[in-house]
This record gives sequence, structure tokens and C-alpha cells, in this order.
Amino acid sequence: MRAVVFSGTTEGRIFSRQLAQLGADVLVSVATPLGSEEQGSFAGITVHCGRLTPDEMAALVQGADLCVDATHPYAVDATRNIRTACRTAALASEPYLVTLDEGKWNGRDTYTKWSGSPIGFGRQIQADDGAQRIFRVVCPILFIACLLFSVMSSVGRERPQDILWCLSATLAAASSFSGALCFGTPWHKLSRRLSKSGAAIAGWDAVTSTGAGSGILLTDADLFPPGCVSLNGIKVFGDFSVDKVVSATATLIRDSGSGLDKIFHDLLRSQGCVYRRAQDLCCYEGGAGALIRGEQVLVARSTIPVTAGCSKPESCPG
Repeated sequence: MRAVVFSGTTEGRIFSRQLAQLGADVLVSVATPLGSEEQGSFAGITVHCGRLTPDEMAALVQGADLCVDATHPYAVDATRNIRTACRTAALASEPYLVTLDEGKWNGRDTYTKWSGSPIGFGRQIQADDGAQRIFRVVCPILFIACLLFSVMSSVGRERPQDILWCLSATLAAASSFSGALCFGTPWHKLSRRLSKSGAAIAGWDAVTSTGAGSGILLTDADLFPPGCVSLNGIKVFGDFSVDKVVSATATLIRDSGSGLDKIFHDLLRSQGCVYRRAQDLCCYEGGAGALIRGEQVLVARSTIPVTAGCSKPESCPG
């Protein structure tokens, strides 16, 4: 068993040593050299010294069977980062990321899903949202303005006894600007809905950039997820042998990188057929074609052969 203990306390030191005595491979993370010195050396324990970002914590926790937060009770930021790191690591065992890639499709910014390590996710998800960024600047300005207006309305009119009344009135008027905090509500609801399906938005920066894309790039793996599509049977139209049809079709499906590859691979094996060599492979919108043993073969929906200049049997449905 591999365990990660975020320590720096007496309890964390004792607990990590007890885990090591039970045969666990323990990694202890401490923030300061003093914590490393107090942890000391012990068989089965590796000590990491230094403060970690949420991304670095997620990388540390990745693949661990147990993660223990044994930091100081007042280390609130550390506890929050550890929780975020654990959630990120739990969702990142086989992660899929959706990124906005510039000029990905015909020169347009396009959303693309791909498999990879969520580098930067933990750091970006904890970045300040729009309200925090706005009110960090606006709040001091509003408070100073309220104070100045209160002084002008009371002391300026030789009524200093009314300064508290004027200040309360100006502050009440300025409180209406807090309505801008509501624009984070849709993001909060969207995040809760996505979390139920195991997805998450990478912070406010990801939210603000969602309107920049002009398309979504879909692959066969998105349309035909493995295990979600089955083949009930085949029907051959025209004077063609089943072996020839299955071999040519499976070859084009494999060479084109279609998400249906596994289905036709299983069909190929069940029919006792073999793959054939395809030349001049060309992918269409809705199909693919190639030259197999001197014959032009198309695998596509029924309308493609007509547009490609090929004929189809009259008995084949449209």
C-alpha cells in the first residue's frame, strides 16, 4: 500500500511511522526544514520537504491508496489545497481534457477533447473569480468615496454630528453594487451539474473563455464509445462474397481510425477473415475509400457512393 501523509505535527509523525511498521510505503510531505528534521529518518518512509502548489500535491497523491491530512489545525489553506488535490487526483486516473485550440479546424478556434495529464488544473481552479477580481479594486474605491461624501455632507455643511448618519446612508447606497456578485450564480449551478458526471470547469478563466470557440471537434470515439455500439448482423447486397465484404470493410475501418474498429475486428475474427492491404486511403465527410486489390472500395453512408461517382445495388436502401 502506498500512503501520502501531509505532516508537520507530532500526530502526523507518529501516524506515518505506524503505517510504515505495518508495511506501507509512506511518503511524508512537510513544508519546512524544521518539520523534516523533526520527522527524522525511518524505514519505509520518504520525506519530501518544501511547500507545494495544488498541482504538485495532485501529482504527489496520484496513484496513492491513502492520503492523510495531518497538518496543523490552523493551516486552513493547506487543508483546502489537499482536498482539491485529492479530488483532482481521483478524477485524473484516466482524465479527458477539453481545451480551446486556436486554428484547430479550418483556421477556427475549436474545442478538442483529448487524454492527458491535467497540468495547471489545480492552480487554475483556485484562481479568483470575476467578483473577487472586480471587488478587490471596487470596494476600496467605494469605501473612500462614501467617506468623502459623508465628510462633505456633514462637516462641509458645518454639521459634524451628522457624519455617522451620512456615512450609513452612503454605505447603504453603495451596497447596491454588491448585486454584481450574482453573476457567479450560473457558474456555480453549472459546476454542480458537471460534478455529478465527473467533470469540472477549470476555474473562472475557463468560464470566460468558453464563448471564444466557434466549433467542437468530434471523433468517432465520441460518437461510438467502446462498449456502447453493437453489431446485430450483416446483409450483403449484390454478387459479393461475405469474406470479401467483411475483409475490405474491416480494413478500411481500421485504417481510417474509426471508433468502430473493435466491432469490425471482432466480426473479422468470427468470420475467419483477414485484413487486406489498402492503398490511396481517402477520408470523406461520412466515409472512407481506398484501393484494395485493384478495386475501389468505399465504406460510408448510403448517399456517399452516389456523390463519389459509384453505383450501388438497387436493392440497397437509400
